[in-house]
Amino acid sequence: MERLTGDLAFRTELNENLDNPRKVTERYGIDVDPLEMLPLWRRDYMNYRSKPECASWPLAVRPSRHPAR
Repeated sequence: MERLTGDLAFRTELNENLDNPRKVTERYGIDVDPLEMLPLWRRDYMNYRSKPECASWPLAVRPSRHPAR
């Protein structure tokens, strides 16, 4: 998450490698499939972040601020 929020070069590389963004995360030593979190880094997917459709991207789902008791 730190790379996504604080590293413009990383985000740029992801967007320049849409055909295989996984090679970017591998190069940075990040063991995550960026396609599982598209709404976090693709501007055209950001509108899904707070909607049920976001379940398609499990790593982009925001955890509840108030967990169930």
